[in-house]
Amino acid sequence: MLNSSWGWARSIKQRQIPKEGNNVSQSKDQKWFPLPTGFFKLNTDGAHHLVLGFACSIVIAQDEQGRCMWGLGRSIGSCSVLQTELWAIYDELQLAWEAKWVNIIIETDCALAIKGIHGDHKGHSNRDLICVSKNCASTNGECSLSKYLER
Repeated sequence: MLNSSWGWARSIKQRQIPKEGNNVSQSKDQKWFPLPTGFFKLNTDGAHHLVLGFACSIVIAQDEQGRCMWGLGRSIGSCSVLQTELWAIYDELQLAWEAKWVNIIIETDCALAIKGIHGDHKGHSNRDLICVSKNCASTNGECSLSKYLER
């Protein structure tokens, strides 16, 4: 499971997908565009074993020139698929805060995690994790959370 996540991380490092606002590009042949000056992009993915419920996450951080700044993988333990993705986003936000990065763009492939963080989380089963992620994002200056489709 961790090997497949590291394979994903290598593909992020080797292939850059340009972003325009919240629109998602699906073309592999498009030119990569650097981030705005002073921004960092954090890509995340979670892996979840459906039978055992065991989960892990991978985070890759890139600077405005697309250079890989660092990568992190960790075991999350037993949780749902959505919780795995939310923990990965929270880990990114914590690491960005510790690095004192104030302008970040977070990309994830989990639309439910994005909806939970951007939307109304009252009554949401992952409310606490969503709330701490939102609080952490609000302390990081400009923080954009978007979805990408391609791996």
